[in-house]
Amino acid sequence: MKFEGIKISGTGMHVPSTIFTNEKLEKSCKGVDANWTYENLGIKERRVSMYDDLHMNAIKACQIALNNSNIKREKIDLILCATCTNTYKAPSFATLIQDMLYMPNAAAMDINAVCSGFIYSLITAFQFIHTGMYKNILVVGTDSFSTITDWGKRDCVFFGDGAGAVIVSKTKAKNKIYVDLGSDGSGRCDWYAGSNVNKYFHMNAKAVFNAATSILPISINKVLSEAKLTSDDIDIVVPHQPGIKVLKKLADSLKIPFEKIMTNMDKYANTSAATIPILLHETLEQKKIKRNDKVLFTAFGAGWVWGSILFEWV
Repeated sequence: MKFEGIKISGTGMHVPSTIFTNEKLEKSCKGVDANWTYENLGIKERRVSMYDDLHMNAIKACQIALNNSNIKREKIDLILCATCTNTYKAPSFATLIQDMLYMPNAAAMDINAVCSGFIYSLITAFQFIHTGMYKNILVVGTDSFSTITDWGKRDCVFFGDGAGAVIVSKTKAKNKIYVDLGSDGSGRCDWYAGSNVNKYFHMNAKAVFNAATSILPISINKVLSEAKLTSDDIDIVVPHQPGIKVLKKLADSLKIPFEKIMTNMDKYANTSAATIPILLHETLEQKKIKRNDKVLFTAFGAGWVWGSILFEWV
């Protein structure tokens, strides 16, 4: 699927101030090894919300994105919130954002595709703009996995909390965007959370690694094929942050120099739906993306669900 004439006009991010280092978890949780966690996952520390801060990560990220876009709140037509850790089963997190930031003309809904949630939400925004229904859409990825983490188990090292947001807008530029989405429900038992028996997440780390490293290259090659490009044409990769070894194997599979692949899991760990917008905001702040660059977004999540976007930057 191809889109054109769509830009990201502003980005924002926010993470909580509380830091859990590998060393802290090593002391509090039997089986955690601080050095192993960094060497194998690329994670040094993660941010953890207090319960009264869960929604504020998203609100602050959205405020920054709005300020950076110079788009007035009343011009936002739709709010799409990618999350799987909303405090409530209903109403949606997006409606809370709409109310707290006072966007009187915005429709609002949540999308749950776990770690691929931001990709799913961004492509949904493209569809609304492509049809002409909306001109400006706020897309936010926010998750607080600290609320579904058993801090007494070794798997507590994988995730952190945070939020990232972007404003997606119609533009007169004719930039090209190529997208791919997919799912395979047979993986639903290898990562899940919130069952009637246990609210904490369960993960088969080996299954996640094998599925992600086999499926993502296929998804990326689909968008490259449609664009009639090769991996050599990619200027920068802004991926989900599942772990350093996953990304290194992905780079090897696609023959992409690893220096083109952006990472920040050392500071934040895996923040699920928030990873890509947080990383995009930091990458733009570092001025690593230039006009006309071909930027690749890609993510893999529980379910299995995955997606890739090749975005010509304007």
